[in-house]
Amino acid sequence: MNFWIFVANNQPTTAEDAYNQRMAYGLWGIGENTPNSKNLERGDKAVFYLTTPFKAFAGTAIIEETDLTEGELVTLATEPVFLQTSQGVRFTAVERWEEPKSIIPLIDDLDFIKNKQAWGSFLQGGIKRISEDDFQTIRGMASHWIGVLTHHWAKDDLIEQARELLDRNGDAQSRAPGFVSRETFYSLNDPTQITTMVKWTSNEIYEEWRASPERAAVMTGADSLWSKHTVSERFQVAD
Repeated sequence: MNFWIFVANNQPTTAEDAYNQRMAYGLWGIGENTPNSKNLERGDKAVFYLTTPFKAFAGTAIIEETDLTEGELVTLATEPVFLQTSQGVRFTAVERWEEPKSIIPLIDDLDFIKNKQAWGSFLQGGIKRISEDDFQTIRGMASHWIGVLTHHWAKDDLIEQARELLDRNGDAQSRAPGFVSRETFYSLNDPTQITTMVKWTSNEIYEEWRASPERAAVMTGADSLWSKHTVSERFQVAD
């Protein structure tokens, strides 16, 4: 999985209008000579940056498709604020933040900005590759993260199956909107106990995951693995 910044600039309209219309369609036209255009893959995560006068991040999404349909290409070619081009990407799991978040407070914390005095030069080119750490730093501006601490107790003869199921659940969570990180702990005192700590960008996002068909599918049959009820508690992650 790769992580990218997609830059909305003021040509041929304002950065804000271009971003809003692109998100309404879930499509982003890409110029033939745009850096990194050939490196985009399905499942990659993107954060959106608005240039002057905002100089701010405005949301996130996941790349759903890099090979657009003929109809989608027609949309890109006819909408005036889209870059008229024969290529682009389709997004899913789009999160549009209520207010753009200024980049200024983050400049010192973002590793991809090598020269902090000339930070603007590191956002040129339309699409910028960044690290997962930088992506999480940017996304963390949007809300207060929560941590979900959950204790599971497997039946004595089903410990490996329980661990495998929770690993599959973690893999599914990592592809969900708003997922930040996950850690798994095996108790030193009780080999049947498996504890997970999962961070999400908000409580609302976590509730969406709990109600999702993806979670329902991966956790099918889980109740038969446990020797007693799981115990879960939510925390606000400290700033």
